[in-house]
Amino acid sequence: GTTLSFDAMYFPSQFSFTPDPVLGLCTFLKRFVPNAKIIGIDNIGETWIASDDSPAIYVRETSKFIDIQSSNFYANWFLESLRIHVISPNIDARMKHIRKIVESLMVKLEFILDDQSPYLIDDIKFNSASDQLQAGQIDVSGKYGVLPTKSDDGTMNKTEWR
Repeated sequence: GTTLSFDAMYFPSQFSFTPDPVLGLCTFLKRFVPNAKIIGIDNIGETWIASDDSPAIYVRETSKFIDIQSSNFYANWFLESLRIHVISPNIDARMKHIRKIVESLMVKLEFILDDQSPYLIDDIKFNSASDQLQAGQIDVSGKYGVLPTKSDDGTMNKTEWR
């Protein structure tokens, strides 16, 4: 007899609302690793296998919270951590892609979000021993600002001076 076993992995869409750090990082990665298939952006089709020349890349959000200390009347600041999964069969090719991504992010120290505002990178870490499917290899932490929505409090029509 023969036994077959499969690892079924689900990579749900991580895109949210504008400004979206996951979408911004995916767009950045597509520019720096153009042969990669970015899960959530590229059309992969029904069947596709990651290769050393064309790895699969998946970005997910690991934490997000508001920075109360830095937020003010003009902008709310969010601290967010993202994890990047680089998936390819060969460890040497995978490490080449990981190094390229990490070095590109370290040089720029920011990437542009979908509303054209910057995500400012505070920390980048990678672990080459991490499981490419379940854990991911690259952690990116940083912050971005969101301008408050304008409230329509009406026009001041009367003033009194004393």
